[in-house]
Amino acid sequence: MQLLAILLSFLVGNVCAFVIFRRYRLISWIFLLIVPIALIPFWIKTTYVHNHWFYWAKFFLIEILILFFLLVQSTSLKKKNWPFHLIYWNIIFNLLELIIVSISFNFWGSYAIVIGGIFLILSFPRSEDLKESNQGKGDFLCDLPYSWICAYSLWTVLFFYSTFPHMTGIYITIILAPLFISIMNRKLWLMSRIYTIAFYLICSFAFPQLGTIANTAHWKNEFINTIAPPAVFCMILICTFNTLSSLRKFSRL
Repeated sequence: MQLLAILLSFLVGNVCAFVIFRRYRLISWIFLLIVPIALIPFWIKTTYVHNHWFYWAKFFLIEILILFFLLVQSTSLKKKNWPFHLIYWNIIFNLLELIIVSISFNFWGSYAIVIGGIFLILSFPRSEDLKESNQGKGDFLCDLPYSWICAYSLWTVLFFYSTFPHMTGIYITIILAPLFISIMNRKLWLMSRIYTIAFYLICSFAFPQLGTIANTAHWKNEFINTIAPPAVFCMILICTFNTLSSLRKFSRL
């Protein structure tokens, strides 16, 4: 019960954090970019829990992505094409990172994760389809179909359940927060997804105890671990084909 209360609190915290970051650009620059980069030397010496290269690779990829998000939202770079190409390839590299980690763990379910990840990359919209809005708060909008969002969400949960089970619960909250936000505006999903990942990474580096108090390793079950990869893979295939169909219809308009 205490664990569920912690996870629910973190879910609410993620949604609230995105609302604040979206509304106050200066707070985004300070909390998501300037402070984390300044604390890197300190975290390298003191953060013993993040001894796997995956955490640091994710941290730097997300920080680069946050930088370009903020630059596109705040400067004249929104009128250029190359920042959107860089954002696109950064997202692809984030997906490839999870695929590489799955291969390194070398268990039978990793094949479903690897092939599912390849399908997600192939069905991701082109960089030309990443759109930025100049209206209101200067949101970074991306017109991703719900089918791709659902496939990605299932794939990510499967990845963490199979490779880092102690993080499954906390990562489900990070997946759910953008989904709740996308109910209000589907085009905000990508922006909220990146911001909530950054918020989690910064919290996990600043408070290493988070991984202990929200540990869900006991959720690991051999039966679920056996049936989940093929079941999720089939759902990813269905969602991916729906995504490709949606994109083809969109391109004809």
